[in-house]
Amino acid sequence: MTTSSVEIITTTTPPQTMTSETPFGSLRSVTIDGKVWFVAADVCRTLGIQNTADALSNIDRTDVNEIRLQRRGRPNKLVSESGLYDLVLQSRKKTARAFRRHLTSEVIPSLHKHGVYVVGQENMTDAELRQAVNTRGERLVEGTRAQRHQQYAQEIARIEEEGRKATSWERHLAKKP
Repeated sequence: MTTSSVEIITTTTPPQTMTSETPFGSLRSVTIDGKVWFVAADVCRTLGIQNTADALSNIDRTDVNEIRLQRRGRPNKLVSESGLYDLVLQSRKKTARAFRRHLTSEVIPSLHKHGVYVVGQENMTDAELRQAVNTRGERLVEGTRAQRHQQYAQEIARIEEEGRKATSWERHLAKKP
């Protein structure tokens, strides 16, 4: 896939850049509309990928974006969390290969067989595993609910921007529980 049609995100002020330590190294990231984006050059550098443009061309274009992290200069290419994992899977670095092996030998088979994966599940008692699954299930429900309400609120804003008044049902859906 090509990144030539990447939309450049514009903001009045540069977003706050955070640095995160990952198993692959330090990565700068920004949060835009609640979604974390990683600086592609940092990701490629830490993964030993030498040609960022080539690596990004293999990623779905919805997982690549650009934004100016400083008032001046060229925009930085960013990758979503999904794009980060795509780059990890492309990397030949030892830590990336170990991560890929973990995904393909433990995480994905557990998801396929049981519908869930919990870090350290092989060392947990039945009670600990039940508690971990219940806790994560609640977190999933809450996160999904918040995301759904945010989408409804954005839809209401779009409707009203178009000059149409939102119906009472649409406004009801946009309200937080």
